[in-house]
Amino acid sequence: MTHPDGGVIDACVFHEWPSTAALGPYLPAGWREALVDPSVVVLGSPLYPNFLGSRQRIQSVEAIDEAVGTDRGRIVLSYDSGILSTANPNYFVARAIAEAANRWTEEEWLTRDERLFGLIAAVCASPEEAAAEVRRSGANPRMVGVLLGAAALGSPLGHEVYHPIFEAAAEMDLPLVLQAGVDATEHAVPSPIGGGLPATSGEYRAMAWHTQMAHVTSLIMLGTLDKFPNLRVLLLGAGALWLPGHFWRLDHRFSVTRGDGRWLARRPIEYYDRFFVSTYRLDRPPQTERLAKVLSAIPDIQHRLLYASGLPDDDAQDVAAALEGIPPEWRDGVLSESALRFFRWPGGVDSTTASAGGEAAAVGPLAATQFE
Repeated sequence: MTHPDGGVIDACVFHEWPSTAALGPYLPAGWREALVDPSVVVLGSPLYPNFLGSRQRIQSVEAIDEAVGTDRGRIVLSYDSGILSTANPNYFVARAIAEAANRWTEEEWLTRDERLFGLIAAVCASPEEAAAEVRRSGANPRMVGVLLGAAALGSPLGHEVYHPIFEAAAEMDLPLVLQAGVDATEHAVPSPIGGGLPATSGEYRAMAWHTQMAHVTSLIMLGTLDKFPNLRVLLLGAGALWLPGHFWRLDHRFSVTRGDGRWLARRPIEYYDRFFVSTYRLDRPPQTERLAKVLSAIPDIQHRLLYASGLPDDDAQDVAAALEGIPPEWRDGVLSESALRFFRWPGGVDSTTASAGGEAAAVGPLAATQFE
């Protein structure tokens, strides 16, 4: 098995700043004075903390090899608890922290290890300012995507109020990452799942796809993906097997109630070509051999599934565990080729490199019959 760059591309490793003081050099002077005070709450409390004890955190470049290993050709850094700052009800604070975190990642991480790449944290409560930050940070070629924060304005992400962020991302050719858990904080405006807050972490994680389903539906039905035709979206940390049934239902309702969506350029089911999914928290049937059969209900999944370890989360998976149940002929796509096509890499990606044989380098619209 061979991979571009001689190694695996890991689409999600969580790095965290050890304290707000670490962000101090990257905060404006006024905010530095206010936010470095340890009594000031900037993140909010996670709704579902780890009651079994404190887990390992990756808080320095030196900790990468110990936690992740040395077999990764490229590693995309995301935020775990840190992204909860985007739900802070004081969006001035949310914005200051997110922008400082982006600069901290650029300066303290990406300059020190050529394997490392970053995601731009975007505060959805301040769309115009978030768009400006996407353009600023996106000028750094090692920032390869936009991590959307909590939908703090109370509407799912297809609403036109968020369009400035998407316009900036499309302009910079940066893909969007919808990460499960960004809304799992006491500060979040909407409930992170339908029906109200679950009591346990296990319940939340099993149902975390609710929020992603709402955002996916909104992005399609409100015409956002038509307005920004080069946007691509990674669904991270909430599984994938909910997608076929939901697209079937959505397309059926569109056919029955054509007044909903007359503005769309395509049937809802045909927008699947804009979405990718990750192995991080991928659905795992009790019989491993059933995984490929069920995944095959998702069109072109072998070119849309990409490896993400989720390290150092408590349900992170190394390469061997992530590949359990994955057909051998999919593995090069999962371990590198899908990620090469999804993220915006420095210098771009040659189509012959992104796909063995080049056939899937440019993934086009999917016919509705491919879901049937």
